[in-house]
Amino acid sequence: LTTDLRSYQETWVETFLERRSGVYVGPPGSGKTVAAIATIAAVGGETLILVPSRELAGQWREELLEHSTVDPADIGLYHGGQKEIRPITIATYQIAGMDRHRALFDSRKWGLICFDEAHHISSPVYRRTAELQTKHRLGLSATPVRETGSEEEIYTLIGQPIGADWDELFEAGFVQEPEVEIRYVPWRDELAQNEYASADGRERRRLAAENPAKIEEIRYLLAAHRDKKALVFIEFLDQGEAIADALGVPFVSGETPHRERAELFRRFREEGGDREEPGSDGDDIDTLVVSRVGDEGIDLPNAEVAIVASGLGGSRRQGSQRAGRTMRPAGSALVYVLATRGSGEEEFAQRQMRHLARKGVRVRETNVAE
Repeated sequence: LTTDLRSYQETWVETFLERRSGVYVGPPGSGKTVAAIATIAAVGGETLILVPSRELAGQWREELLEHSTVDPADIGLYHGGQKEIRPITIATYQIAGMDRHRALFDSRKWGLICFDEAHHISSPVYRRTAELQTKHRLGLSATPVRETGSEEEIYTLIGQPIGADWDELFEAGFVQEPEVEIRYVPWRDELAQNEYASADGRERRRLAAENPAKIEEIRYLLAAHRDKKALVFIEFLDQGEAIADALGVPFVSGETPHRERAELFRRFREEGGDREEPGSDGDDIDTLVVSRVGDEGIDLPNAEVAIVASGLGGSRRQGSQRAGRTMRPAGSALVYVLATRGSGEEEFAQRQMRHLARKGVRVRETNVAE
């Protein structure tokens, strides 16, 4: 390890080494990955790192090289694009759980398996990887909450929680507390409002999410923060396309090819000046519209504003993840949650944000004028 640990990270690692299992729990920006690299160095055995996506596999490789003296040749990537087994192997859960790859992973004598975004482990697709044998078992999660109430199952499969209270990290200045604001947006399109009134079930939720007035509100918020990098989160792909077209900015979803996605994230990370005018050819990107691919682990440390345009039917964990995209050691962060007034989104927004409030995050509410 070449990076100095904070005192609480040292405590995490010491506790883990005593138990030989556990889940590091802390908000985005608290340094779970660095603590995991310190753990890998301390254990010293052959290591398997399991991640939900190829983007995260690439990020893990970069973090290992940045924070340790590991030889690049000793890091292997094992996913749809590459299949290498090395002293440190980074694989996707999906590949590691497949029958045709399973024998290879089963045959190794792992000193440590690290389960990133560990809250997935109780789902059927990911659970098979928990059966892999290892001397040490480490999980990482900002939000080990599942709506099924299976948090205890996560800890049974990997190990008991080891972590810091979010509020304590805010007070100590290790992570900046985000400002969270729920903005209740009225219907301004009578046709859309009438469609909502006559719909039910999933269709009603979709119509509330895609309230056309939200595009105008997103424009207003972006204009108010012209000097900040912004992420706009959506649930429905049609809405993502509509917002991206209206703003003249890129849209990243699971359907975006891997190379294109990686390039857009790279350009977003580039430092620039004021927000580019729509259609400009500037190399850096100041605004990205993202689907669920942006919820977990994607490292966009310069995101200063998060606008949640839809997805309010999602879980408490998803609300924390989206708010957490802007939580970093330095600089203020702003999270705006747009909820259509008079719809089920009001209740969902309040439920998700109550979950954040219990973690010490202050939440305010605003009614957008008619």
